[in-house]
Amino acid sequence: MTRPEAPSRVTVLAPMRMELRPIVRRLNLERETIGGRDMWTGRRHDTTVVAAPIGVGPAAALASTAAVLDAWPSDHVLIAGVAGALDDSLRIGDLVWPEWAMDAGGARSTASPAMGPRPTSAAGAVTVDGWCDSDELRMHQANGAVIVDMETASVAQVCDSRRVPWSACRAVSDRIADGIVDQAIAGLVRDDGRPDLAAVTRYLAPAPWRVARLVRVARDSGRATAALAAGVADALGW
Repeated sequence: MTRPEAPSRVTVLAPMRMELRPIVRRLNLERETIGGRDMWTGRRHDTTVVAAPIGVGPAAALASTAAVLDAWPSDHVLIAGVAGALDDSLRIGDLVWPEWAMDAGGARSTASPAMGPRPTSAAGAVTVDGWCDSDELRMHQANGAVIVDMETASVAQVCDSRRVPWSACRAVSDRIADGIVDQAIAGLVRDDGRPDLAAVTRYLAPAPWRVARLVRVARDSGRATAALAAGVADALGW
């Protein structure tokens, strides 16, 4: 099957700046203000790329995606970020290009094969709003989700409403089966994706030994974001 012609205007959306920074460096993008928002731009061959942070969670992703596309209409949106692995066969740093994204209510959106590796057949991403218990995660896994995140389905819904093709590249930063990232650690990040330093202090104060867990989380996140940047660059032909 012939792949559709590569899009000429691509928007790369990353929830957190820690996910965006390695992509900006890898693609050698330059900072600009577009529509009153900080974005990073670059051009290679016939493709112009704009990258922007959208914040953490479904609500932030909905609002920011709409605002970015208002400011810079796109031929294709690439959602780039880290994710938790529901599939035990996935390892830290593995890249997943989901075929579909589903929100917590069960609404699905289908990814476009126009850019990057073809999505893995039947592999999906489930987007949740906050912490999920093990029973809920097992239910999502039974429905075909192999990764869990907090933005993909929301970005996809905005794209679908505007008839903009989308795809997602998610790098595994933690495995649900390992139990390293829990609700307390998830709460150390603000909605804009930046660390909540006051929350980190409160987390460590009663149990300083927890710093070892944070070090592991940081190490795994760094491995994932490096793999993510490489995957995005490959997909764009950079």
